[in-house]
Amino acid sequence: MRRLWTPWFRAGLLAAGLVVGLVAGLDWAILHRGWGIEPDHPTLGWVRQILIEASGLLFNVVLFSVILLWLEEGRSRRALIRGWQEELEDFQRWRAPEGAHRSAGLIRRLRRAGVPVSALLQEPIATGGEPGPPERSVRARLRRWLGLADRAGLRNAYLAGADLSGVALPGVDLSSADLVGALLMGADLSGADLSGADLSGANLERTQLVLANLSGARLAGASMHWTHLSGANLSGADLEGAQLLEARLQQLDLSSANLKRASVVGGFLDGADLSGADLRGATLSIAALVGADLSGADLSGADLIGAFLYKADLSSADLSRANLRGAYLQRARLEGACLSGADLSGVQREPNDPEIPGWILSKDGSLLPDDASPRIDWAEGLFEEE
Repeated sequence: MRRLWTPWFRAGLLAAGLVVGLVAGLDWAILHRGWGIEPDHPTLGWVRQILIEASGLLFNVVLFSVILLWLEEGRSRRALIRGWQEELEDFQRWRAPEGAHRSAGLIRRLRRAGVPVSALLQEPIATGGEPGPPERSVRARLRRWLGLADRAGLRNAYLAGADLSGVALPGVDLSSADLVGALLMGADLSGADLSGADLSGANLERTQLVLANLSGARLAGASMHWTHLSGANLSGADLEGAQLLEARLQQLDLSSANLKRASVVGGFLDGADLSGADLRGATLSIAALVGADLSGADLSGADLIGAFLYKADLSSADLSRANLRGAYLQRARLEGACLSGADLSGVQREPNDPEIPGWILSKDGSLLPDDASPRIDWAEGLFEEE
């Protein structure tokens, strides 16, 4: 319906309305006003019959004109898309930077015209003009058309729902691109610029994103199981509800990121910067957070069962109602942390670590609740730096 409502179609409807209105107005003026003619004069019946026939004829002419214009509009659009596809086929072997820029521009136009990437890859042609194996030809054509994108760039590209699994595009510029629901399983996007990109609901399982720039990117609900993100920049990124099972997140920047209700079960976050991050209700059970910076992070209601927080910085973090049962907190910094309602049962601490009010260290190095001690919600000022 959206394609039907073209400017030509609107103009045709307006013309048809004007014709019908004009004829109806003349009919009313002659029959009701008479213009000096007697009401029972035979001329009036003759004039009225002519007006009825004329209105029907004109309406049919306008209606058929609108239909023909709509068909011509569709034909022109199909011809334009076909021309773009033929140009893209001509440019696919042009390895110069200009060819890469033109290919990227044609892909963007075709995507905006509603042509999916799968349609761009239909009827693959192998050497000699014979149809080649579909899987191999599709992958080869993807590499020919998008393989130069590291030079051309795909900034602001519309690739929502595109299947780019397994594609190697290291260093590609996809900043502010629309990749909602895209399939990027096993793709190599190492060092890529995805800042401000929308990857909501995308599948990034086993994707290589080492040292990639994802600052400000939208990854809400994305599937990122076993994704390699070491050294990546995700500062200010939105990962609400994202799934990161056993993802490799060492040394990455997640400062001020939104990780509400995200699942990072068994994730590797050693040395990661999570300062000021929103981790409310997040699942970080048995995650490795050795030396991670969680200062000022909001971990209220988070699941940290069995998490490895050795030498982690939790100063001024909000751990209210967090579940830390069996977590490893040896030599972790807790100055100013909020532990109101937190479950610290079985937490591992070293004898030289500062005491946590309301909890006592057992002989095996785990914490037990001290019912005789008063519970203090905020531990500010009670810990001294080592």
